[in-house]
Amino acid sequence: MARRPLLASLFGSAAIILLTAAAPPPPPVSPTPQPTAPIHAQQTAHPHPPRDNAAAPKVNAWNAAHNATTRAYPDTLPRHAALPPQLTQLFKAPPAALSGLQRPGNPT
Repeated sequence: MARRPLLASLFGSAAIILLTAAAPPPPPVSPTPQPTAPIHAQQTAHPHPPRDNAAAPKVNAWNAAHNATTRAYPDTLPRHAALPPQLTQLFKAPPAALSGLQRPGNPT
């Protein structure tokens, strides 16, 4: 079968990419404290209230660190830089026209 060598090649390429890519850095530590809030008459920890205030400098610093951590891994992949132009081209392409399709063996 021609599919098996192709699948083996694809899985082998994926394994090489995953094994050779640098490990991503750890995510930044979420700002503390973690106050509790009453939810259904129980005090429940609210783990992210410091990030609720987007105007706070600490929140902006945390967001910038988190974004840098998130971008670190994809930026190490060899073909990652070529993806945005390709995706833009695909999204801007005209839609496929399906109005002229005919069922085989049933001329109309």
